[in-house]
Amino acid sequence: MFKKSKLDKAIEKGHKYLQNGEYINAKNMYLKALAHDPDNVTVLNNLAQLHSILGDTSKSRGYNEILLEKCNQILHYQKTEEILIFKANALLSLKREEDAIK
Repeated sequence: MFKKSKLDKAIEKGHKYLQNGEYINAKNMYLKALAHDPDNVTVLNNLAQLHSILGDTSKSRGYNEILLEKCNQILHYQKTEEILIFKANALLSLKREEDAIK
């Protein structure tokens, strides 16, 4: 059996905290995960959404901008449904509905 990486453990804990409504703990776990992989689009998406829930629109916007940039980079060499969904979520959060529809 394979051992989980520190990144995977932090993401898993973040998901559990999020499911339990423990938003601050979830945010802290996702920040740990981001320290291990600053390009992880799942973590960037979750941090953007968490900051929105917590009412920090400035940080939410910042994470959405980074997420959008990372998604565009990935889409240059690979198109997956997951990346397209993350990109659409970021665009909608940034109030760029027409771009999201495209």
